[in-house]
Amino acid sequence: MQPIPRITITSPTGDQVPVLLFPLPAPRSAVVEPWEFFSDQLADPEPEPEPEQCGRELHLHHSRIAAEAIEQGQKLCDELYAHLPDILSEFKTMRVPADEFQREKCRICGYTFFKTKALRIHLGLGGRGLACKKAKELIAAHEEEEEEEEEDVAPPPKKRRLAKRG
Repeated sequence: MQPIPRITITSPTGDQVPVLLFPLPAPRSAVVEPWEFFSDQLADPEPEPEPEQCGRELHLHHSRIAAEAIEQGQKLCDELYAHLPDILSEFKTMRVPADEFQREKCRICGYTFFKTKALRIHLGLGGRGLACKKAKELIAAHEEEEEEEEEDVAPPPKKRRLAKRG
């Protein structure tokens, strides 16, 4: 049998100390079979989640977050339309499908602006009055209908009393 190779290292005190390069193998009595060594780990292995389920759950999580963000965006847009007259109440809380929602798009005329500030001005929040032509048309049509109803409801003219001759 050949001698076990040794190397020397410097200890913290500065002395040269011989060290075995390869440790001696364990005696036969200390050797354990692999199935006995790993028996506690092999008894109840935890099942790993299927990759498809993780992907599906992750997709659902992201979809939920996106839906919440869009809902919050639509609520913020509701604030832009809150000052409009009751004639346009259907546009005040109008909900658009999530895939079609654009924050800078006018709910009334459908025009898309580059910035929310431009939409605010378009809706009359810039101090210059309502600029949306379709909204103005809807308001004007409603006012005309109200005027026609007022004319129809007006009382008939009073009849004059004629003096009796006799």
